[in-house]
Amino acid sequence: MVRPLPGEEDARGQVPGGTVTFLFTDIEGSTKLLERLRAKYAELLAEHSEILRSAFVQWNGHEVDTQGDAFFVSFSRASDAIACAMATQRALASHDWPDGVAVRVRMALHTGEPMISDAKYVGMDVHVAARIASAGHGGQVLLSQSTQSLVRDDLPPGATLRDLGPHELKDIRLPQQIFQLDMAGLPTDFPALRTLASAPHIPPHNLPARATALVGREQELETIRELMLEPETRLVTLTGTGGAGKTRLALEAAAALLAGFRDGVFVVDLSSVADPGLIASAIAQVLGLRETGADPALESVKRFLKSRQVLLVLDNFEHVLPGAAHVVDLIASCPRLKVLATSREPLHLQPERDVPVHPLAVPDLRRPQAAAALGEWPSLALFVQRARIAQPDFMLNEQNARSVAEICVRLDGLPLAIELVAARMKVLTPAAILARLDPQLTFVRSGENDFPRRHRTLEATIDWSYKLLSSDEQTLFRGLAAFAGGWTLEAAEAVSDVNELNVLDGIDALLDKSLLWRDTQPEAEPRFGMLETVRAFARHQLEAEGELETTCRRHAAHFLTVAERLDSELLGPRQTASLDVLERELDNVRAALEWSEDADRVTGLRLASALWLFWFLRGRLSEGRGRLEGFLATAEASRNARAKALFAAGFLAQSQGDYDAALAMHQESAAIYRELGDRAGIGLALFGLGRVAYEQGKPGAARELLDESLTIAREIKDETAIGLRVTSLANAALDASDLARARALFDEGLSRWRRLGGRQGVAYALSGLGDVLRAEGDVAAARPLYEEALAIQRGLGDRANIPITLRRLGFVTLEQGDIPAASAYLEEALILSEGLASRSGLATSLEAVAALAAKTRPSEAIRLAGAAAALRDARGAAAPASWRTEIAQRLAPALRAVSRGARLAGWAEGRSMTTENAVACATTTARAIASEAASRTDVTPLTPREREIVALVAQGLTSRQIAEELVVTERTVDTHLEHVRGKLGVRSRAQITAWAAASGILAQR
Repeated sequence: MVRPLPGEEDARGQVPGGTVTFLFTDIEGSTKLLERLRAKYAELLAEHSEILRSAFVQWNGHEVDTQGDAFFVSFSRASDAIACAMATQRALASHDWPDGVAVRVRMALHTGEPMISDAKYVGMDVHVAARIASAGHGGQVLLSQSTQSLVRDDLPPGATLRDLGPHELKDIRLPQQIFQLDMAGLPTDFPALRTLASAPHIPPHNLPARATALVGREQELETIRELMLEPETRLVTLTGTGGAGKTRLALEAAAALLAGFRDGVFVVDLSSVADPGLIASAIAQVLGLRETGADPALESVKRFLKSRQVLLVLDNFEHVLPGAAHVVDLIASCPRLKVLATSREPLHLQPERDVPVHPLAVPDLRRPQAAAALGEWPSLALFVQRARIAQPDFMLNEQNARSVAEICVRLDGLPLAIELVAARMKVLTPAAILARLDPQLTFVRSGENDFPRRHRTLEATIDWSYKLLSSDEQTLFRGLAAFAGGWTLEAAEAVSDVNELNVLDGIDALLDKSLLWRDTQPEAEPRFGMLETVRAFARHQLEAEGELETTCRRHAAHFLTVAERLDSELLGPRQTASLDVLERELDNVRAALEWSEDADRVTGLRLASALWLFWFLRGRLSEGRGRLEGFLATAEASRNARAKALFAAGFLAQSQGDYDAALAMHQESAAIYRELGDRAGIGLALFGLGRVAYEQGKPGAARELLDESLTIAREIKDETAIGLRVTSLANAALDASDLARARALFDEGLSRWRRLGGRQGVAYALSGLGDVLRAEGDVAAARPLYEEALAIQRGLGDRANIPITLRRLGFVTLEQGDIPAASAYLEEALILSEGLASRSGLATSLEAVAALAAKTRPSEAIRLAGAAAALRDARGAAAPASWRTEIAQRLAPALRAVSRGARLAGWAEGRSMTTENAVACATTTARAIASEAASRTDVTPLTPREREIVALVAQGLTSRQIAEELVVTERTVDTHLEHVRGKLGVRSRAQITAWAAASGILAQR
């Protein structure tokens, strides 16, 4: 159980990530203490825990777990951990314990970069720390080498370190160098450590000292370890593009495997070897073997290694690929030899096991994350680590985290690129670095003299790989730079212009050379791509060859074809699959649109128009509208194309609550369609106009426009259009309180959408039927319909409609008395509405939270209602009549609870709030209400709503009066009373009143 210290809990409930130092503690001889002290042991344990926890708080520790007398704590800084250990040992030694006993606590410190899963640390670092702790004695503080290396130069006063040598620990493969912290005034002589054995023998090696911890490679290290432990594995090759971190990973893996190779681990750098025939000479040099003319180097190496258990690390093997046969010869001749190679492509040898080395993971910038969460991404953790070398006091915070994240994304998580850029932190801020990163990343230059020449820029490494390609492979490689975010084989074949080369074969060759990546999902078509840095180089080559314009034109034409084909499928049975295709290709769509802005605006207009439902359903309202309006202002398109684009832009504007703009665009669209005599187009434009009228609170005009639009759809037998317009007309009927017609239309819509396979339409109709049931007072029946609709919408990623359904569920659960659930639904709706940049949706969510707060927090309710009104006034976004009526009823208790002066002041304060402040206020209010409701203890078998109704019955109110007080229907009140009678076993109102008095409900009320 991960449990933070009081007042220190992370908002996400998460443990600190990145590089952390673990402290493990437990009491030596606790069983004997228990036998001696008996009942007093609990007192001792409490005092012990108080001492430790006080120190944890003082030194910024995060209590991860505690069991009995043992603690597991993590620290973001090793210096804090060692200071905490010293302070704790001194406090324990000076404390006056019961019956004069001595309490001796053993402690261990270990620093690593553990993985985090379900708010818990996992991985080898946890086990190492625990094993070191179990090796110690009471009063002793032990450190691993990783912790020692961080604190040795800056120990607290009175502290020194003693090297206890390497030790073998249970279940830990590598010997661990262990150190003891000697503290002035405290015992320093302890028995030998409780380890399996000392490990005086460390195999010979030429591994470099580790200057920094390896970041984000736990899974790859484990894969390499497992492969190397398999007896049949003789050759493992780490493959990946230049700068992916293959060398660093190989060195880390070799160090971890050191104890398993008694005769040594040796690294051979082949980067400077130009002749494949010199591989053996390079190996011999590392092994210290002398070459003679009579004894070729290869034979000397084979003879030396024949009976030895050795791991050879052959780094940068891509330089000498034609000499790969030498490796086979060595492996065949030396039965105890294993080879770990790094290369940009596999060696293609029979015994080879390939381990791809991908860039470090980067965050999705479309999803807002706090600095602490961003810091857990491996790419950002590496940036921070390297930045601190240049600027030791650098910290990731809310001001710079976004810039660092964008840098890492721009660099595609490539470790080499990140390290080179982070080195500039000595003179530049993250924001300044980001501003200087141009599309070709020409800013990335190494100032370090310890990098080989070819690594001084990423461009040099990619250029080197590019020059090894055949002419046709180079042509294909350049052409693929037109894609953004990856591509399918079909897309590559449509866009590429290669003569003699089969595109599939060419992609296979580029994959082999680590210039592309491949992503295969189960049951999905493989997807290929380039790292962004590689793509920038390829695009530069494409431009230099004069091929950029024609390639981008083919690219845009292909994705226009895809979008127009899928446009007709976005409301049918293939809706989910079609949306997913467009989501996967969104980067390509954007690239095509951006190219079209300068080169072919008609294509851009058609492409943006074909995506109108995608923009809406996936909540990309601002992006879609901005693209459309930009092309509408400049493209000289056909009248039909312009009319469709106007409808699409108007539809998105209306969804954002910009009704004036939406009205103008739909009117122009309708005029063009009438001029063309396009009946389907006229119906489409009228549908848009009807939706605007409905949202503006003009039910009569909305019904008239939607009726005419539906008539046209039935006339031309467009089943999809009929489904859309039937459900929209049903909403207009509901707004006019014509429940019978609303039910009939929603039923028709549901039947049609189920028949058409349109899941979004099914969800819309289900929600509408839920509204009808709620209006009739049957909230219990409405709730499952809303829940089914929400499940469909979440599955579709329907960001536009999810907040609407969440608000409906919020009110249903509020009426059922489930305040925590209502708060959660309404808070989520609020957050999603803000992300959609929809003023009307956000205003509606603010009003919903105001309604939630009306009875318990009237001042906040009035302020939130004022903020919502200001949002609506800014865009002329009047709410539908039914919503205005409901909100007025729900806010009535708040208005009655405060004076007229307070109401006016609160309303004015709300209207003056910024949008950000209003959202923050609403979020805080919803959470507070949920917390208060959850903390109340139920004193009856009744729900909160049922207790509320019982209290009102006891006060003598009729069902109608209770309905007015609680803003529900009379039928809802009677349904609750039926449940109350059943639960309490009573029949009359008099019995309910007597029960209320006896149970104390009246006093609570």
